[in-house]
Amino acid sequence: MKENPKKGPKELQAALKKRYSMDIPYDKVFTGKEKVLDMIYGKWDDSYDLLPTYRAELLKSVPGSVVELDTEEHQGDVCFRRFFVALKPCIDGFFARMQALHCNRCHPLDKEVKRPIGGCCCNRWT
Repeated sequence: MKENPKKGPKELQAALKKRYSMDIPYDKVFTGKEKVLDMIYGKWDDSYDLLPTYRAELLKSVPGSVVELDTEEHQGDVCFRRFFVALKPCIDGFFARMQALHCNRCHPLDKEVKRPIGGCCCNRWT
């Protein structure tokens, strides 16, 4: 399973039949695969439980970042919805890039609609 975790239950079923000459029901192979993947990678729930800690560590190691963990309550349980990360260097780079845009010419207003007919904005870096 470590070499090819994406191998499906049908393929595993065929490999087990070839190697051990036994017919193993599909549902047993599927359940066994899930248990093995849990043993290798850990359970999904455990990963979600670590998200608040991961968020705190991100904010501590990269101050000024935006890290949002969105959850909702569903039948008494707190459920994960989404996780948003914008690291401070990326935010700074985005705003620096935005300031590098400038408008070098605009065409006169359309007299009937009172709006610019067209314009051309250029990026100073290209």
